[in-house]
Amino acid sequence: MKALSKIFSAIIILLLPFLFALQQEEINFQKLGKGKIIEKDHSIKKNIILKEIHLQTENKAGWIVYIKEGSLHDLLIENIDRIEFPSAETEPVKLVFENNLPLMKQL
Repeated sequence: MKALSKIFSAIIILLLPFLFALQQEEINFQKLGKGKIIEKDHSIKKNIILKEIHLQTENKAGWIVYIKEGSLHDLLIENIDRIEFPSAETEPVKLVFENNLPLMKQL
């Protein structure tokens, strides 16, 4: 039982930086404020709040998770042209995905 407790404690200690990083990302997304997603087919999703970005892996396509009207939604990165945040705290910015990697640029 004591060994199990030590293993559990070690796992928690190893995960703390990862959990902190996730929390930091969420805070940064909140600073972006409400935005709009412009898809490659020119459709627009307005008044969204970006929640998560999941990057592409060898076996899975990348996607984002966003909130619209109180509900969570997801969208494949390959379908997104850009995400605009005109009321971000620092300055208006847009998020584009080059080679499936997120890049923040001035709007």
